[in-house]
Formats: sequence, structure tokens, C-alpha cells
Amino acid sequence: MKVNKPAQEVHVCDFCRRDGYVVVCWVCGRDYCLTCDGTVCGSYGFAALCRECACRDDVQAVCDEYANKLKPVFAARDAALKALGRATQ
Repeated sequence: MKVNKPAQEVHVCDFCRRDGYVVVCWVCGRDYCLTCDGTVCGSYGFAALCRECACRDDVQAVCDEYANKLKPVFAARDAALKALGRATQ
């Protein structure tokens, strides 16, 4: 959404109407700010979702499906990083 300020047009959050850093939700397409950012627990947080969409059951199901596929990748990365830290000390 765009709001007119004197001699300036800025994007504002569709939820709280604040301006600043605004992102578009991948699910509903509305603009939201970092205050209205949604997080799906267990999803590794790599999705641009507003709070409303993050609470949806269908969004949670998709995030759960892909989180299960990411778990082995992150476990291998974490092990490699831990081994690297020990080798350089």
C-alpha cells in the first residue's frame, strides 16, 4: 500500500500503517513491516510471511514438510562448522 506524505510517497505496512522496511507476504501478497512479521515455528524462518498467514494451518503444513527435508542438511552443516572450530584452535 502507498500513502502520500507531503512531497513524498512511501510504502507502509498494511497491518499497522508504519513506514520503513516493508516486505510483501508470499501467501496473501499484502505489505508488512518487521513488527508484523510472522514466524512458523520449526520452519527455519526462511519464509516471508505476515503474522496472519504464519498462523494458517495450510502454511504450517507446507513449512513442516520442507523443514523435515532441511533437518539433515542443517545437521551436516552444524557438524562441519563444529569440526572446523576445533581444528583451528
